[in-house]
Amino acid sequence: MRTTQSNFFLGTVIFLILSLLVPFLLVRGLYNQVNIASLVMYLIILYSALRLSMIALSGKIKLIEMSFYIFVYIFFGIVPLVQVTENMYYWPGIYNNSQQLLSGLIIMSGIIAYDIGGLIGSKKTNQTKQEVINVDYMKVFWLSISSICICIVSIMLLGGFSNLFSTREQLTQAVEGPTATIFISLMRIPIFIVLTISLIYLKNSNNKHVLLKSNIPIYFSIAILIVFNLLVSNPLSTARFWFGTIAFTYLYFFVKKNTISMSKLVIIVITSIMIIFPYADFFRYGSGQNIELKNVFVSGDFDAFQQLMNTQNYVKENGLKYGTQTLGTALFFVPRSIWPEKPQGTGEIVAESAGYTYTNLSAPIFAEFYIDFGIIGGAILFFIYGYISAKLQHKYLKTLKNKSINFFGLFVPILAAYQFFLLRGQFLSTAPALLLIILFIKISLILIKLNERDIKNKYIRSK
Repeated sequence: MRTTQSNFFLGTVIFLILSLLVPFLLVRGLYNQVNIASLVMYLIILYSALRLSMIALSGKIKLIEMSFYIFVYIFFGIVPLVQVTENMYYWPGIYNNSQQLLSGLIIMSGIIAYDIGGLIGSKKTNQTKQEVINVDYMKVFWLSISSICICIVSIMLLGGFSNLFSTREQLTQAVEGPTATIFISLMRIPIFIVLTISLIYLKNSNNKHVLLKSNIPIYFSIAILIVFNLLVSNPLSTARFWFGTIAFTYLYFFVKKNTISMSKLVIIVITSIMIIFPYADFFRYGSGQNIELKNVFVSGDFDAFQQLMNTQNYVKENGLKYGTQTLGTALFFVPRSIWPEKPQGTGEIVAESAGYTYTNLSAPIFAEFYIDFGIIGGAILFFIYGYISAKLQHKYLKTLKNKSINFFGLFVPILAAYQFFLLRGQFLSTAPALLLIILFIKISLILIKLNERDIKNKYIRSK
């Protein structure tokens, strides 16, 4: 009884902090500038704060749902509240109440559809037996060595170790053409996936060997993998979306299934995205400008809401795309030499339509769905997204319960961490990396799996 009461108290505190303390601190002194659009943004804050407090209160490790609502709370709740109330945006543009209200409608219809899909997806059905992979610890070791070799070769092709702490632009320019992106992916993704597998292997008691000596190769490879991950994914020269993915993934992997742990996780992630990451960027580039928190929210990092309104303007002038943007993302690997009419990224075409000279901008998931299918079509896609998210979460919780290693045990925490950047968009930039992550997870699990001959030999040796 006491535990239930303390959990309820903790959930209430989180809701009050997120729904009252944070927004009112940000708009203090501006209450006379609050308008109907500001109230709509505050409604989104209330809804997402309620959902986050419910997730924390449940104590269940609902990582995908938690990340989704943290993204909505910050990028489509807190940030728009500040921008709309102060009537200040990072990129040039003048927006009226009707545009701001339509954005609010797009957001609310999306998150409600997401919740309905999640509710249906979370219902228990006749589940097929989940695959549990028997892992050979020596195969994990040799996979680690192989991923390190791939990383080293990629580093050398990108100009050597001296380039690792150079800027992203310099690293990309080390190799001409699109192969630079391939080498950067090969340099970072395999060692990240293999390090994750190795850590789960040691954490999982079902896969531990009785003799400590048997784990020495894994400890050795983990130490080297950590060093190489720090080198190639260092926060000085690595895009924050990738560094953030790694940091949040490992944070998610080791969270415990209880209300206190989930509550701490919600607060840590929100604080990191709202304060630590943006401020780190100011210090990294040595900016001397005023870095008051409200100024941070009127920066290029938090342009998602403005880009949603720019997307409205594009659709009003040019009409819907009817799926061509989604098709372009799905077929990202097709070169333009073969497909000259291949669509540009949504952020790019919206920025060009708005008359911006710099066009490498974000296009949040709400804008991606809206430009292709409008409000109703977008709501249907959010329903599907919520449904799939719930199914993935169910399989992940089952994996945790069984203490097993499989695709869902690896993919769900990584997806939940990467989701912040996938949702911010644009899809054409963020989706390929996710597909590569899925590919490397699949390949890695195939390579470390004990086959029937291995199991038979292991059984004979034990006798």
